Amino acid sequence: MTSDSPTTSVFAWPTPAELRESIKLIFIFLLFFYGFYGSAAYLADLLPYKFNVGFDFEQQIPFIPGMAAVYLSVGPMMLLSVFIIRREAEMQRLLKILCVQILIGFVAFLVFPVENSFMATDKTADLPLVYQIADLINLKNNELPSLHLCFAATMAFVYSSKSGRGLSVLFQVWALSIALATLLIHEHNLLDLVAGYGLAWCGALWWHKSLPGEIQYAAGDRFGAIQRFPNRQE
Repeated sequence: MTSDSPTTSVFAWPTPAELRESIKLIFIFLLFFYGFYGSAAYLADLLPYKFNVGFDFEQQIPFIPGMAAVYLSVGPMMLLSVFIIRREAEMQRLLKILCVQILIGFVAFLVFPVENSFMATDKTADLPLVYQIADLINLKNNELPSLHLCFAATMAFVYSSKSGRGLSVLFQVWALSIALATLLIHEHNLLDLVAGYGLAWCGALWWHKSLPGEIQYAAGDRFGAIQRFPNRQE
């Protein structure tokens, strides 16, 4: 979406108070994420069954470990919220959306546990450090839906609602690049990504419906500009 107003830019440097509040919300998110995501990974190991949702053609997808750099960019992408989301109500709403997505994923991981259908990676191979980092932070199980893509696509939808056309396309391409990277490092199967994207779409609908009239759209330069604007409104 684009805006006709010339007064608001996409990015802003947060004040110290805003930064403290953002850090608090990020900390809450991390506790919630690792609490439920980690629990699901442990509990899924206790289940006597797992489903395979991979297609035969997926075995032909090349393994490109260097794409882990794109895969890991979901972290910086989410941190951009500190510079884009301007209202505390919006930040809190975004946190609620992400937490509900985690809860849905938690239930799905245990009700319909899925195994990764790609052949196991040879850990003795000389793999790039960036892939080793991604492999280290990824937990076993928790395949469908892909919360990794869900978060990336959710942030892209949210950021696009506050951006001009140019930045909106950039955010969407970023999310799709993360989806592609997820496949190319064999972290998720195709149906995992479809489910993750669908969950993100539901989050986007909630975002647009929940704050009618409050979401501020970017203006001026269609690609946005990094500059300071008035403090976030409560």
